[in-house]
Amino acid sequence: MDTISVQQAFCGKTILVTGASGFLGKVWLTMLLDRIPSVGRVYVLLRKKGLRPVSDRFEKIIASTH
Repeated sequence: MDTISVQQAFCGKTILVTGASGFLGKVWLTMLLDRIPSVGRVYVLLRKKGLRPVSDRFEKIIASTH
């Protein structure tokens, strides 16, 4: 049986991420984009919270990871 690396498994793939606003989701998304630049597309599923639109929540998530 051949072994496959994580990079090979995700190379060129489309990935749907749920729960990206939580701690583990942020870590996983950051590591995915940092360590596997050859990933195809990444879709992040977020919901609005209160009166804040989804775009504001996503920008806050991205800003807090840098």
